Amino acid sequence: MTVERRRSPTPTRADLESHLVIDEDNIDESLVDQPGYFDQVAKAHAASNANYEERKLELKELLAELDGDIRRRAIEAEEKLTEKQLENRITGLPRVKDKSREVLAAKRVADDWATLKESFQQRSYMLRELNTSQIARLHNLGVERGATDARTRIGDRNRVAAERLRSERGRGD
Repeated sequence: MTVERRRSPTPTRADLESHLVIDEDNIDESLVDQPGYFDQVAKAHAASNANYEERKLELKELLAELDGDIRRRAIEAEEKLTEKQLENRITGLPRVKDKSREVLAAKRVADDWATLKESFQQRSYMLRELNTSQIARLHNLGVERGATDARTRIGDRNRVAAERLRSERGRGD
């Protein structure tokens, strides 16, 4: 019997974070679900990194464009600019400030996804450890049950033997 697992097509970070908690009573399901969750987080992390890199490129292109414009206007106005003055003019422009904030926001998002990806890697390690521990507990429980069964069988045999001895002694007296 195959169980169909339903996940939202585009899970949010909060949706995925909620799956970090491991249900120790249902490790098998957690083990089965882990690769899917990790895949979703890894894809979101890759997408957030791509977005961050795109924003950085846009900022770099904007800076190059503005650098050229300001230099050209300075030449036309016969104004001498130091590199520091040029840099200050560029970084003070509203478009540059806005684009820089976009880059920082994209970096924060990428870092958040990287952290979640690392958390799911740690979850994977913990699932393996818990699974190993659960198998060991089940094995020990089986051994204990086997030892208890063996003691019970020995006790039953001894009781039967004792009853037989008693009955033989009772006939022999």
